[in-house]
Amino acid sequence: MDKIVGFCDQYVRIAYNNQTAESIIDFLCADLLVTLDSAKTAAPRATCEVSVSENEQLFSLHRNGEQLYRGTCQRALAYALVNEIIFQCLDKNESGLALHAAAVQVDKGGILLPGNSGAGKSTFVAWLTACGCGYLTDELVVLLSEDSHHIYPFTRPLTIRSASAQALAPYVQFKKDEVLTGESGFMVPHRQLNPDFTPAQPPLSLILFPRFQAGASAQLTELTPGIGCSRLMECYVNARNIPGHGISELARLTRKVPIMEMTYGSFTDLGTLLADTLPDFFRDIFSQPPSC
Repeated sequence: MDKIVGFCDQYVRIAYNNQTAESIIDFLCADLLVTLDSAKTAAPRATCEVSVSENEQLFSLHRNGEQLYRGTCQRALAYALVNEIIFQCLDKNESGLALHAAAVQVDKGGILLPGNSGAGKSTFVAWLTACGCGYLTDELVVLLSEDSHHIYPFTRPLTIRSASAQALAPYVQFKKDEVLTGESGFMVPHRQLNPDFTPAQPPLSLILFPRFQAGASAQLTELTPGIGCSRLMECYVNARNIPGHGISELARLTRKVPIMEMTYGSFTDLGTLLADTLPDFFRDIFSQPPSC
């Protein structure tokens, strides 16, 4: 038994041995599954094998016969599988600029939330999604260059760390029986936070760098195109595949799109700040005192 998942016209075949293994794949890849017809004639870049023992105590992952994970934690298996899918779909990707970033959609368009691990982007996008923004991703986007840049999101469950879960607890109620839990946190389906999900690839309208700093008051700072381009370079993951490493394209992008940095230490009054400072994007989301 197997399934095909795809991103940016790159495909991975995932074989599995039982219903539990299938449920893990469906949990991770609900928005990435494709049919063989959709994959056209492109051959999968790799075959991954997900195996779960009969007593559901042992989980393993192989790629083309090479063992990538073997252990007792479903979340660790899921994390290894999603990272392998990302690698295979980006390794030779030339379709656009791939960035380590979260993203949401509002009526104005797509909001890109770049940042390296630990910046607070997953926590922030979880809060925005619970408040009514359209979830796109908390991990990876490719900016497609056509008439303008569009966000093509790698849509997966959100990865929430234990400390972040505590900060989100007053605003988000997680259904514990629908998450994959590990020692450092858990993965939650984004439809738990906002069931009104519609897949989208919106035009990029705003770049907002979130930065969590414990105890800090929320503030927004406008960045120059030069600084914004430099900051994006820190999150840029497929430069070697793009002519000229894509630097001129990043520079052109940052001259066209507003760029802000947001520092926050909690969600208290954050909705008011966003609505007041960026009303074109957040006024409708936070038009009334939110529970978020």
